[in-house]
Amino acid sequence: MIIVTSDHGEEFLEHGGWEHQKTLYEEQIRVPLIVKRSQNRHRRQRIGQQVSLIDIAPTVLADLGLLSPTTFQGTNLLPLLEGGESAPTTVWSETEHTLDGSHKLAVRRGANAGKAIFSLLAMDRNRDLVELYDLSRDPGESMDLAGESPTSVKQERLELDRYLGLLAEWRLHATRSVPVELTPEQLDKLRALGYAR
Repeated sequence: MIIVTSDHGEEFLEHGGWEHQKTLYEEQIRVPLIVKRSQNRHRRQRIGQQVSLIDIAPTVLADLGLLSPTTFQGTNLLPLLEGGESAPTTVWSETEHTLDGSHKLAVRRGANAGKAIFSLLAMDRNRDLVELYDLSRDPGESMDLAGESPTSVKQERLELDRYLGLLAEWRLHATRSVPVELTPEQLDKLRALGYAR
């Protein structure tokens, strides 16, 4: 199996900025996922359903005939590749490397559905910002609908609170990993790539 993907996109002034990690607009989080299986199974098949990068590991393990550990949150995509249906996927994204100092989370409810972007301001949760987009009509996210729909904003805030609660619960029960000691050379390489300070 060969898989081609990316951990993030790149912004080139679509929303006024450069680089990545700063926002959660589509140019940053919508990435390709190309899967080539042995014997060219499912060749040239295109699937329009939204999936997540956390689905890759369970898919690879399933292709090898192995079960995923219970700690995995992703979904095996092989049934989808084989023409089956899979449940609609809600995908969350996040970044803390923003220009305004906020912690951003975004939720997409499908490839061409609604999307909410939350800017969490740690000092005052009442000032948290919510942006709403209809990706089917506005794939470039140029029309924030939050001002037109206070009810939707309220529903999205409730959904965010539920999600943050699930994360807190998961962290309580997650298996603690063993700390990794990196060599100075490894740290230098990570710094050069922008992944360490």
